[in-house]
Amino acid sequence: MYFRDTGLLCFLLNLDDSTLGASPYVGAVWETFVFSEMRKLTQQGQRQVNFWYYRDQRAREIDFVVEAGGRLSLIECKWWEQLTIGDARHLVAVRDDIASSRSHWQAGSSWVIGTPSASYLMAEQVSAGGLRDLRSILQE
Repeated sequence: MYFRDTGLLCFLLNLDDSTLGASPYVGAVWETFVFSEMRKLTQQGQRQVNFWYYRDQRAREIDFVVEAGGRLSLIECKWWEQLTIGDARHLVAVRDDIASSRSHWQAGSSWVIGTPSASYLMAEQVSAGGLRDLRSILQE
């Protein structure tokens, strides 16, 4: 379940700006914030966008599968600045599965959304970025 208001979520978790960074909930709060920002952006758009959570029998999890126009873009949320390809290992594996399947779905881009100062490519079709990149991801 995602809250649309991360301020309310932090209040309910008894977190403030001085305690959030050290909290075991910081990742969940960040993921919730990313979700709320994506929902805001899609409500402004003209096309239908669906969000899904993914977990398979091999325990590979992906925070958001964004489905629009037959394409599946994959997003993982990490609350840190230094994002590595290790943070995207499930994205890479699932993206390869989609590409090699005989499904009608097409693999879109894959992103790890964190707090880096600039976006960068980590591997083919796998990028690291921040909130500023959400609009372009959702318009794919």
